[in-house]
Amino acid sequence: MKIILNTIPAKKIGGGAFQISLNFLLKTLESDYGDIQWYYFVSSDLDDVVGHHFKDSINKSYFVFPNQPDYKTYFSVQRRISKIERLIQPDLVFSILAPSYFFFKTPEVMRCCNAWDLIPKTHIAYKTLDFKTRIKYTIRATVVKLLMKRTRFFLTQTSTAKEGIAKLMHLNGDSIKVVSNVLPLTFSSVDTSKSTHSGINVVYVAAWFPHKNIGIIPQIADILKKKYAFSEVRFLLTIPFENKEAISFMEDTAKRLGVSEMIVNMGRMKQADLSNLYRESDIGFFPSLLETFSATLLEYMKFNLPIVASDFSFNRDVAEDAALYFEPADPESAAKCLADLINNQALIIKLSEKSKERITHFNSFDRYYKETVDFLLLVANHKIS
Repeated sequence: MKIILNTIPAKKIGGGAFQISLNFLLKTLESDYGDIQWYYFVSSDLDDVVGHHFKDSINKSYFVFPNQPDYKTYFSVQRRISKIERLIQPDLVFSILAPSYFFFKTPEVMRCCNAWDLIPKTHIAYKTLDFKTRIKYTIRATVVKLLMKRTRFFLTQTSTAKEGIAKLMHLNGDSIKVVSNVLPLTFSSVDTSKSTHSGINVVYVAAWFPHKNIGIIPQIADILKKKYAFSEVRFLLTIPFENKEAISFMEDTAKRLGVSEMIVNMGRMKQADLSNLYRESDIGFFPSLLETFSATLLEYMKFNLPIVASDFSFNRDVAEDAALYFEPADPESAAKCLADLINNQALIIKLSEKSKERITHFNSFDRYYKETVDFLLLVANHKIS
């Protein structure tokens, strides 16, 4: 069985999507499950990380392309893809970050992980966008829908996302497979013991994207300080320092509300360094307005953190009863959940235990790999119509 693993859209700034591509690609090297002959179409970003593993396979089974999408190189990349595909004559293409923006003659399975492509324009996340960005995202979603119509076979990460794809593409359930995300391999064997610190540390690991809803945090801090008298709470954030506009907004808002001491930005952090941050944290906070599946929740659970999250099905699908849920985009509701947790040590212990239990469902990359490959083989062998 010949399968092309298409990771051309994988970019280092892609966060979890990049890590999933990286981990899956490396897993194919150590596993012979499914008796598959893999061919790799990788981005230059991904090649920077894994290229040394494939030095003997360059332009044989391993092919490097410029990061995509990029209109300057798109047509030359498409021509090269078509030429290689004709030579390989694969049984299947697995685009792990769909859509790939490229066209294949071979049947394709797309792994869809961008929630913006699956939601209606009335979704609350669209309210976080300025007019220009809203138009841009609307156009992109339209293009993506057209590209998704190239196939009827999809992988996704939650039942909520599966329902969105089925509705968008008018498909039945058999052609859409849910394979839940897994804890990044970096965290598989780390020290999860707590570090000694003062006060209450509330961590939120996220880059500055509108739907991540980071801008609500100064308001929450203000309510915790003035209404609940919790001035010892600190929000630990990971906004990249190069994002001057975002940092300026957070600093100015915090200063205006008198909560500057309650907000600490750590900057962009590597996965390997996040362990220390989690060990210094008491609560995992997740106010995001839109996700398909966020590995951040898994990282919180790995470190047995009680979770406070926005009340969306994409969060409940993952955290279930390991979290308290607040009304999305409502700082009063979020502050109340945090205050209820801080005031109740028994509840903290209960949710921490739930996190410890819940993470066992997401800590096996072997399971993730096997379920994915099984679905690919079903499609390749025409056992799903």
